Amino acid sequence: MNDNRTDPISDARILAAMQAVNPSLEVLMADRLALRQDANRTRAELESERQHAAELRRFRELLIPRYIAAAKTITLTAATIGVIALAAAFFTGLLEIKTTASLFISLLLPLWLVELAERKFGRWEVSSLAPGGIKFRHAGSAAEG
Repeated sequence: MNDNRTDPISDARILAAMQAVNPSLEVLMADRLALRQDANRTRAELESERQHAAELRRFRELLIPRYIAAAKTITLTAATIGVIALAAAFFTGLLEIKTTASLFISLLLPLWLVELAERKFGRWEVSSLAPGGIKFRHAGSAAEG
């Protein structure tokens, strides 16, 4: 006796086990699509983080030392003018020694702050003897070497 008809599977546990072992093609394709989208999203996030890191590196290695160089130039110019004015006031008798000393110390404070910043972020060296005019070169930070 040959029985070619298939009875529906009545036990739900057996049906679930069979579907877990052999999932349908639609489920596999949906999982594959979800994985592909997740991989693309992860790649995009990684590239975004790389670009952000490159921007931060550029800011730290290039822009901050330039800002420090500008601050140093302005501070040195102001300190030089201040020292000349203090010397002239001291030698002409307009100011006494206590006032002159406290003003001179207040001129050194910004130079000290610029020096601290240069130690952390690097120093710009200016070469006026180079052919072709004034050349600027970033010498790096003291922590690097």
